[in-house]
Amino acid sequence: MESSRTDIGIELLRITLRCRDIDKHLAAKVGLTVDEMHCVCAIHSEKPSCVKEVSEILDVNATRMSKILATLERKGFITRTIDMSDHRKEQITLTALGVKMAERILSICTQIGNKMWGGWPPEVMSDISRLLQTVDSQ
Repeated sequence: MESSRTDIGIELLRITLRCRDIDKHLAAKVGLTVDEMHCVCAIHSEKPSCVKEVSEILDVNATRMSKILATLERKGFITRTIDMSDHRKEQITLTALGVKMAERILSICTQIGNKMWGGWPPEVMSDISRLLQTVDSQ
């Protein structure tokens, strides 16, 4: 019994390492760092209202988030503006170039997903997502 539990742990470790490899490959393919890619996609899909929300979504500290956003702004993918209702907050918006990049990343992800899971029923993906979310509650 103990051996099968160890095997499950090893397989989970292999999956997480492979996911990290996929992340690196994808980021290199679009010319961004992994953090930049995650940030562009989070802004595109989650529509955060401020820097703090992006930080929380990506689980990145404020200093690191500020550096990532500064780089994305220099590259022309985002704009940052002061929130008129609360001058302590910055609003983040994807530029047209940022939206195009997010769509490109999502298109490549869809291709990878179709290659990996194309023959699986859609509900299986929901099950996998739900199972992965249980890790957060541990």
